Amino acid sequence: PRHIARFTWWCDGSSAADARMGGALRENGGGASGGGWVCGRPGLERFHSSRVLGEEKKLKKGMFYEMSMIFSKEARERRNKAIKDEMTRGQFFEVKELDATGGKIFEADMDLIPSQEAITFPNVQCTDLDGAPASTHDVLGGKVSLVTVSLREISRPMVNTWTTHFHSKLGSTPNTQIVPMAFVEGFVYKLFAKSLVKGMKAKYTEEQRKGALVCFGSSEDFRRTFDMKNRLVGYAFLVDQQRKVRWRGVGYALQHEGKALTACATKLATVRTT
Repeated sequence: PRHIARFTWWCDGSSAADARMGGALRENGGGASGGGWVCGRPGLERFHSSRVLGEEKKLKKGMFYEMSMIFSKEARERRNKAIKDEMTRGQFFEVKELDATGGKIFEADMDLIPSQEAITFPNVQCTDLDGAPASTHDVLGGKVSLVTVSLREISRPMVNTWTTHFHSKLGSTPNTQIVPMAFVEGFVYKLFAKSLVKGMKAKYTEEQRKGALVCFGSSEDFRRTFDMKNRLVGYAFLVDQQRKVRWRGVGYALQHEGKALTACATKLATVRTT
């Protein structure tokens, strides 16, 4: 009987038995390539599958990788730095700075940052106001973009002053766009993403809705890139066709800062790109 023959092959272990059983295993879908074979005492089945073992290895590898990312030295140092930053520049200090400066924590640039000195705008995974996934890498390429960043709802009136200046001077200029970015941090908020996006859509002007992005997740890496230490103020960045940040402003746009923004944007919009 077939199950006795397979049992003999399991116990024998000789090359002759292997040769005798090789054809039978292939004929009946056995062996590692067929997904497994029956062996052991008559009536007792053991299933060996390379596919199952492979999935187990992947699972273990993924688990160990995640654990290493959480408990690695780099991860611990990063968490400690974040805690230290929060202690030294927490919400109390942000509110105090906002009261003292009105949000104008630095003066806006009066001219373009040279291209060779400019940093590339980081690629951030977001969603648009229709709920579709989008990335800043795809959105910003090939256009002169005013990117405004709101880390908290309180900063929205600030960034609107920059978009007003930009739209009044370059609203009809080809290859220019306004990209309002809003960060929504906290896992709980992500569960209600659709409802939040729908509510945010009503707060944007028609021009802002076209390029608005919502980012659900931590803003820590993004803020570190631009040294954005106060989350209560609004930030504005002028990004060229190669996604390089060529100008920046913060808080409410003063009249001379708004003129500097539009002048710099006009320069970039008239540059031919290859």
